[in-house]
Amino acid sequence: MVTRLGIPAVILVLAFFPAFAEEHSLHVYVADTRVEVGQVFRITLQAEGRRLGEPHVPSVEELHIDMQPTARETQVMMTSGRPATHTARLVYNATALSAGEITIPPFTMEIDGVSRSSEPVVLQVQPASSERARAPHGRWEREEDLAERIRLDDVAFLRTEVDKTAVYAGEPVVLTFLYHRLASRFVRVSAARGSIAFTFPDAEGFYAIPQRPEESESSFIDQGGRRYQVTRWRQTLFATRPGELVIPAWEWQAVVQSQSTRGMTSQPLELRAEPLTITVKPLPSRPPNFSGAVGQFTFHAQVTPQTTKQSVPVTLAVRVNGTGNPASISEPTLPPIENAHVSEPEHTIVPMTGPHGLTAETTFSYRITPLKTGSLLIPALEFCYFDPAAEEYVVDTTQAFTVAVEPSGERDRRHLAGAEIPPAPVRAPSGDGLLPIVTVAEGLRRPSVSGAGVGVLVACPPLAYGLLALWAVRKRRFAEDPTFARSYRARGRLRKRLRKVLDAADPADALYRAVNGYIADKFDLPEAGMTSSDARDVFEARAIEHDAAESLVEILRGCERGRYGAAAFSRDLAASLLERAQRDMDRLDLLLRKESR
Repeated sequence: MVTRLGIPAVILVLAFFPAFAEEHSLHVYVADTRVEVGQVFRITLQAEGRRLGEPHVPSVEELHIDMQPTARETQVMMTSGRPATHTARLVYNATALSAGEITIPPFTMEIDGVSRSSEPVVLQVQPASSERARAPHGRWEREEDLAERIRLDDVAFLRTEVDKTAVYAGEPVVLTFLYHRLASRFVRVSAARGSIAFTFPDAEGFYAIPQRPEESESSFIDQGGRRYQVTRWRQTLFATRPGELVIPAWEWQAVVQSQSTRGMTSQPLELRAEPLTITVKPLPSRPPNFSGAVGQFTFHAQVTPQTTKQSVPVTLAVRVNGTGNPASISEPTLPPIENAHVSEPEHTIVPMTGPHGLTAETTFSYRITPLKTGSLLIPALEFCYFDPAAEEYVVDTTQAFTVAVEPSGERDRRHLAGAEIPPAPVRAPSGDGLLPIVTVAEGLRRPSVSGAGVGVLVACPPLAYGLLALWAVRKRRFAEDPTFARSYRARGRLRKRLRKVLDAADPADALYRAVNGYIADKFDLPEAGMTSSDARDVFEARAIEHDAAESLVEILRGCERGRYGAAAFSRDLAASLLERAQRDMDRLDLLLRKESR
């Protein structure tokens, strides 16, 4: 029986119980307790407390456990009136060396000044499957003697590989970085003090997907009579210009710690993989309809829905799937579609990286709004790409589509998609439902016309005829001279593109395409696949030595560094290059107009 005085005390204790509750814990677990011999699996340690020490990793004869964690996360939780609580999560790579039931002993760690231990973990290790590389047979009891005889250079080394060393500009190259480490629990390799685990070289002159190499898989191999654990990082490169391009050396400063009968020793180790040279051949003479894509692709289109109503848009989705650089694919050129309004396309890229390189799906989505009832004909589309295996340009064509357009149900009201429809004027009826009669207090009289007005009316017909004739001549020139029309519209098209640069998901790519498009329009060249080297060649061929031309080339190179080399391309840098591009475009445009007179 609780007394009346004891009830508040119980409530007070319950309210403050979390403050006195135990806030330290240590747990160790694996994602799957069933593994195979030779399989790399992960052991996760999670600790919580106010003060956390370094964990002690147990030694297991049947397992190889990396002493250095491959991942480390730390979180701090602050609560008013209570000390901060730290939560650490560490991940260790491990490999089973023999089949059977194996117990991972408790990990130990000092938490809040007290040594804590985790619960043991029991593994069921199956024999290695035929497709998996097997771990070394036997036991490791005499491996400490091997640590005394092995050379330092054999403990770990780096390699750089590519799937081909001669390619066309824009052709994909699969780049692989490999790190070999001796599979021995008596030898540990870690980063030197003050350095990070790995840094990868920047490949200047290449467009890279992903921007930094990503870890793909880890496996075991036998080499020189020893067993190594090999970790791989991959990315796909696309050369942006012809010539000899170099993938720089890959270097890492490491420390090797080895356990032998003489005790623990530590020695520095400089790892280096030699640079690789890629020979890049220029593409053959490009056809006018070249899309800029280099690789193997499939091309198809789809219209949804197949039936619509007047002024209700349908969606034309054009998809390009393949191994080439998705960033170099220009939007398809739609033939004129009669009695319809076509929006600007929405552009999306979905890359998928696998062991054999990159594949990507590039989608261009158009909203097409029919303006009349009947049948809306969407013509077939063409996609021209260069196949490096066949060493020729390939043209793929979609089918044409016919969309049935039904009446919208609204009579005598036609408008373009997205246009604002002014409201119909409202006239208030009179009390009896009839519109009021408008009375005029003064008599009707003809407005007076001044002498100047009469002169303007007399001169208007000849002036109108003259303006109409000039307009007709100009319209005929635009129709008969596409080069002139394209050059004339280049400035306006560039300004429209530049306005979208800062809001783009990739400002470097948006600015790159805008400047490239302006140069291609001014000189009537294919825009797809053009690089800074191509732009420089164009200016040199036309003997344009103005500093504005050189500045535009430098802007393109800066965008290439931002796109290809994974360099930081902040909004401030994009704004600076954007302002510079606008200024250089105005200066170059003025120069070209003077030369054309």
